[in-house]
Amino acid sequence: MMKPILEELKRKMGDTVNIIKADVDKNPNAVMAYNIQGVPTLAISKTEIYCGDKVV
Repeated sequence: MMKPILEELKRKMGDTVNIIKADVDKNPNAVMAYNIQGVPTLAISKTEIYCGDKVV
């Protein structure tokens, strides 16, 4: 559902954005570090700093 929108965003913005997809089953440390409570989770950050449920 989000994938086509994110692909379009990447196409329009090119190298100015990074879109990262992570498998929560293979990355349980990321789940805990970013306080992911549901899937899918979308976090957007201008500063690239993600703190729990808030992007700073």
